[in-house]
Amino acid sequence: MQVVATSKSVRQSTRKVGLVASLVRGRTVSDAITILEHTPKRAAEPIRKTIESAKANAENNHDMDASTLIIANLEIGPADTLKRYRPAAHGRAQPFKRRSTNIRVVLEGEQIVKKKTTVKKADTKKDGTKKTTPQDTSSKTDKSTDDATKGTVKNTRGFMNRKNRQSNVPVTKKRTGVRGNK
Repeated sequence: MQVVATSKSVRQSTRKVGLVASLVRGRTVSDAITILEHTPKRAAEPIRKTIESAKANAENNHDMDASTLIIANLEIGPADTLKRYRPAAHGRAQPFKRRSTNIRVVLEGEQIVKKKTTVKKADTKKDGTKKTTPQDTSSKTDKSTDDATKGTVKNTRGFMNRKNRQSNVPVTKKRTGVRGNK
């Protein structure tokens, strides 16, 4: 099974992050984290954090064994580029680009097999019909209370307006035209 984690808009160029990513492609997660912790490049930290996020996703969301996780795919791609200008001689401006990167990690591994739990069967009579309990019979509602409130418009905000605050009468909305009440 595959588990994915992404980091978007990491403020470093794709080329520099790709150099560090090539160190850990195809390795186990524990080896990759150890290598990235000892790599003296700024790009090592966002890659390590993304791998750790994918590892946590695999353990917590997909019930996978952390010792069997392998980096199946590590994609480094360009993200948004910010265009900026640097002052130059004679009052000119030189353009440059602040590049950013998207990191996508795909892990593969084995799932932990859980023990099956037994499910209790519902109480049934010998003839196959379900037994009724006193709680089941008390949940029936009176139709008379539903019919009384059917014709009125209730206040959807959950509170009464100032005039009707003392009583429990539902608030009805007044219809007004362009020039007042009609």
